[in-house]
Amino acid sequence: MNCKIIQDLLPLYRDEVCSQESRQAVDEHIQSCPHCAEVLREMGREENLDRETADVDREKAQVIAGVKRRFSRRKRLSVLATAAAMLAMFLVFTAAADVERPVPYQEGMVDVSLASDGVIDIYYYGGNYASFRVLDREIDGRTAVYLCYTQNIKSNLTPLFSHAGRPESSGHLSIGNGLLLDTVKGAAVQIPSQDQIQEVYYLAGDYAALEDMGEAEFSAATDGAVLLWQRS
Repeated sequence: MNCKIIQDLLPLYRDEVCSQESRQAVDEHIQSCPHCAEVLREMGREENLDRETADVDREKAQVIAGVKRRFSRRKRLSVLATAAAMLAMFLVFTAAADVERPVPYQEGMVDVSLASDGVIDIYYYGGNYASFRVLDREIDGRTAVYLCYTQNIKSNLTPLFSHAGRPESSGHLSIGNGLLLDTVKGAAVQIPSQDQIQEVYYLAGDYAALEDMGEAEFSAATDGAVLLWQRS
């Protein structure tokens, strides 16, 4: 066989898909033909180079894919971390928005008067409020009522209410028939009858703690209470 035919058979020879007769003819030819032998070696070098290039490309592709996966994972983690932080901030803000703080007393902030029907009216002029605290205590045979208004973040964001009887006031408590009623917010607390109450004080303090105090401790804790009204 001449060189052209042999070189046409070389790809089949390398892939081992030619017939046994053709393979034998190629073996015999390249032993005596340096040119065709070199062509065969060159084909081997090209295949090795293609294989190495393919391996490099595969490694590059794997590196790129790994970088993309890491970036995507970092992005997901970043999004999750941001969402978790926002949720935590929301929960903290929500919890903080409900925390009530006593409103410190200021001159003229609360006005107490006895109505003609015997009801004790308490008007509040301190702006928005969340709720109120109240406690009654018998001291030296006289029943005294201690109260204070509270504020929180939510109350400072709500519209200001006014009592119909006194438009300039933002709160109205009424003591009568054994109840202290918040006529603005509709809350009610059981309390001694209005004719049993001799004094009303404003005290910004911890009313839960006041309830469990003994006489001496209670007297010390209420030393700063402001007398709002006293039965004559």
